[in-house]
Amino acid sequence: MVQLSMRVHYPAQDMNPPSKLPYVFVFSPAARFEEDGTIWLDIQPPDQRYYWSFDPLGDEQLGDDLASQLSPPEVTFTAEASGYSWTTAKYDLIRKFHELKDVN
Repeated sequence: MVQLSMRVHYPAQDMNPPSKLPYVFVFSPAARFEEDGTIWLDIQPPDQRYYWSFDPLGDEQLGDDLASQLSPPEVTFTAEASGYSWTTAKYDLIRKFHELKDVN
């Protein structure tokens, strides 16, 4: 299982939101699963993981200057991978059992 989460935080002491709050748009990381059980997450650099826009569809990104003036909330990302697997010997045993029973 791969769990990705995002946290948006507006520090109370710096809270000075604009009258119209911008939308946050997140770029999804790509996950690759290898046969040996290895999971690779291709995550963009911190400055390319998300962007802000006043457009609800996200067609027009806020420029860096305007975004810094608005002081949007802090965004943090976490990724956690966990799962269960058997030894290769157990998988081989199951494969042999299926071969003996003529099961694909």
